[in-house]
Amino acid sequence: MIVKEAGPGKTVVIHETPEDLAAYAAEFFLECASSGIRERGRFSAAFSGGKTPVGFFNALAQNHNKTWIAKSRLFQVDERMVSADAADSNQRLIRESLIKPAGFPQERFYSVPVHLKDAANAAESYEEMLQGLMAAAVPPENGLDFVLLGVGEDGHTASLFPEGVQDYPQEARVHAARSDRHPHDRISLGLPFICAAKNILFLISGESKADVVRKILCDQAPQAPASMVWKKAQQAVMALDHSASGAYLELIA
Repeated sequence: MIVKEAGPGKTVVIHETPEDLAAYAAEFFLECASSGIRERGRFSAAFSGGKTPVGFFNALAQNHNKTWIAKSRLFQVDERMVSADAADSNQRLIRESLIKPAGFPQERFYSVPVHLKDAANAAESYEEMLQGLMAAAVPPENGLDFVLLGVGEDGHTASLFPEGVQDYPQEARVHAARSDRHPHDRISLGLPFICAAKNILFLISGESKADVVRKILCDQAPQAPASMVWKKAQQAVMALDHSASGAYLELIA
């Protein structure tokens, strides 16, 4: 494992294989959960979907440490406006890879209400639910404890896309999003709300991501939403496997 500090509150961690990456992510999550529960008596986390998090979900579900479950609430970072059991549904992926095998209570996994069909209505409903839960906490919560993110080859993260980032409502915790390059209307946590999380973990795997990783870490893609989150986050870790780190490793070797 290679660990490199990349500025105040920013750390890059490089692992040899995707399996090592998944195991690290699970342990990092459990450390964050333990800290949150110890300090505040609760823990809130939001997860992205996609291929890379599956290894993390599996590792977390199989981990013998289940103490985090009783005091945690889980949310979605983003979702496509597809049915909850669709092949490309993020909530289906999270349920099948983590919620069910880990024995996490379904009622504390707060999924995007895709049954509302309209993206704007779904975003408004999800924000109201999220705001209500956070306001009702004692003391009230201002942000999430943990957010898991990926990065697309175009620099998008969550469902925040480069071509629309200037138009996203800055005051919204949740909003609708759309990209001509990606199918389906989307629901996404807002960029400022993501950045307010106590811990952000970027989980990135594969050679196809090496170039965008280099650009983000070298500040060569300032308009990419992933770059914006990386720069504005309070605490962020970018965890990479060897393939995703290639171009960056060449620069720091």
